[in-house]
Amino acid sequence: MGWKATGQPTVRKQPDRWAVRLDGIDTETGKHRPRQLGTYASQRAVCTAASASDLKSGRGPEPVLDWLRATSEAMSLEESGSIVEPAFAARLSELRQLAVPFLKGSLP
Repeated sequence: MGWKATGQPTVRKQPDRWAVRLDGIDTETGKHRPRQLGTYASQRAVCTAASASDLKSGRGPEPVLDWLRATSEAMSLEESGSIVEPAFAARLSELRQLAVPFLKGSLP
């Protein structure tokens, strides 16, 4: 059975747990087939899992994506022997502060 995601991961409350689900379709029949990516005991854990799933697929909260791009650029500069300019380091710090709520699993 083939399957294709059609949306973003969503967080849902179940009676005693939290779940991450991803809506999708069965590519052979065209029917709606959601996938459950996992269940978690706390809302914080499930939000973290939902963000991680987004990031792995190249999507996700824009503040986190911006911070990851800037971190990657800074690492590339350092590995090539270049100096990370103070203004760029300050911007990286600002981006990290914007990403922290998402990284800690609490969505603003």
